[in-house]
Amino acid sequence: MGQRIEMTWQPDQQSATPKYQQIISYFLTRIQAGDWPIGDQLPTQRQLAQQFGVNRSTVSQAMTILLADGVLTLPMAAGHELPATVGQL
Repeated sequence: MGQRIEMTWQPDQQSATPKYQQIISYFLTRIQAGDWPIGDQLPTQRQLAQQFGVNRSTVSQAMTILLADGVLTLPMAAGHELPATVGQL
């Protein structure tokens, strides 16, 4: 297992783009840029919600989409991980 990823980003509260979509875009941008190595662990949904200043259900909605798209995996322990392989993003 990799290291835990730290984030200071927050969604744009004034944007017309829904916050869960902003979160998805942020994650995809960081992953595609190689900023987050494969296997690194994300903070829990509760921690992300606090860091992003959003409701946990907003983070959950984004994580559900990222999981369904294969961008994230759900390990046995708390927190999502970047999978060993990432398909077409």
